[in-house]
Amino acid sequence: MEFETSAQLLSSKTTRLIHENIHYQNTLGISGSNVEYGFMPAFLDRNSGKIYRSCFSDGRPSAVHLYDALPDAVITKRNNNNKPIAVNACIISGFLFNEQFYTREQTIEILQQ
Repeated sequence: MEFETSAQLLSSKTTRLIHENIHYQNTLGISGSNVEYGFMPAFLDRNSGKIYRSCFSDGRPSAVHLYDALPDAVITKRNNNNKPIAVNACIISGFLFNEQFYTREQTIEILQQ
């Protein structure tokens, strides 16, 4: 599938998340590859240390990384439909497992052991 088509299908995702998914495709660093092990998509604010579980705008947990329920303080840009499409650089995507945040790289390392 070409990138433009993927971007249209994943319109709720940002370019940064799409690039991360392309970078980590075929690894254990994406939600579809590690959810069966109990990893949940999440974000870490490196400045505050706060962890945010990835959720839909209505608060339901999401099986993929979405910016929809992140607090306004970390959102830097929204689209015409008011959906978040960019966040502060201090926000990194990763996964929650047993109440602990892991980066995508850390998740891969843990699951390859």
